[in-house]
Amino acid sequence: NFLIPETVGSVAVIKGPFDTRYSGNFAYAGTAIFTTADSVPNRASVSYGSFGRKRFVATLGNGREAGQATNYYVALEGLSEQGRRENNTQDRISFLAKLTTRISPNDLLKVTGQLYSNVFGQPGYIRTDLVERGLIGERSATSRDAKGYRRSGTLTAEWEHRSDVFNFDANGWLERISQYRAIHRQDLAVAEIFPTNASWDKRWSAGVGFNPWVNFKVAGIDAILRAGAEIRLDSIDTQRQPVFHNEPVPQPTILNAWTSFFNF
Repeated sequence: NFLIPETVGSVAVIKGPFDTRYSGNFAYAGTAIFTTADSVPNRASVSYGSFGRKRFVATLGNGREAGQATNYYVALEGLSEQGRRENNTQDRISFLAKLTTRISPNDLLKVTGQLYSNVFGQPGYIRTDLVERGLIGERSATSRDAKGYRRSGTLTAEWEHRSDVFNFDANGWLERISQYRAIHRQDLAVAEIFPTNASWDKRWSAGVGFNPWVNFKVAGIDAILRAGAEIRLDSIDTQRQPVFHNEPVPQPTILNAWTSFFNF
């Protein structure tokens, strides 16, 4: 999901596939890691922009006083905009809560939860030849009722242990995602005849990971030995089929039978 920018504490980049925790051999070029802040100042803001953009964000917690064993905060963001093109709207709301507590001089526990919802339009890819002939405007959409949404809830917990020699990160997560997308890719002149391609995606994800490392010296040179293990479970249900006005329809008629590959 989109993170609330005001809650981002740091961004780190690891070059190459050299860290077991962050994708390992799958991160050929590297990995960008966005970490939410452990504490944020109390504040609220409202902003307005072009194309009907309105945004509200507020953060509330126990502040950033030095020496606190526990920090916590909640953040709420609301965003609404019309977009530059027809059917290009989005209405987004995001709620994030984080608790950070030091359980020993070497151990830190972090628990984060996020609720997220975004409902958006789908302008599609319009034909440039129709724009050039003046039949449609450059801000037209292939369909005015195609749309999409993404809703999710995420809970994560992380235990950090730091010392001069032995360190580890232990983490776990649980996430539920539900999303839908409908988009029309056919000729605008017959948009009411051809169905719209729609997809549904519902999934659960849960897992735990343990990533230890040891600092030592070899012939006076600092060295690190890293290891990692992760167990995760994913349950995924995806469907695709044609729809009219976001309502499923049966097998396409002879007029548009060539679109039957939308039926899975």
